Amino acid sequence: MRNSIFILLITLVFMSPAFGQDASVERGRVIFEADCTRCHIPVEMNGQLLANRIERTGQELYDQIRQTMPAETLGSLSNPQYLDLTAYILSVGNVEIADEISPADLTALRINPEEAVAIEDDPGNFA
Repeated sequence: MRNSIFILLITLVFMSPAFGQDASVERGRVIFEADCTRCHIPVEMNGQLLANRIERTGQELYDQIRQTMPAETLGSLSNPQYLDLTAYILSVGNVEIADEISPADLTALRINPEEAVAIEDDPGNFA
């Protein structure tokens, strides 16, 4: 019982930053410039979204980025940084999103460049 409570508390502590702040396009830009420009340029994001992400969700994009980037140091960013990066990539990929967007809204977006369509809100839909 004591171990279960300890594990629950540790999980809440490590997950809370991901839910504690809105994703920021500007913070995502800074992260992109620092960690992604070795291999990517912003203008390619629209092509990537058009080629591979139409009708997928922000959650799916977040998951792919988190699991595969940065290539040299997989998983090296925090959850809030991956959310910021996802917001930035959507923004430069011509998906209409706010400069600051809640993690729930970001992950619930259906990707359609030039248009972001919210899907059914599911509070448990965050990785």
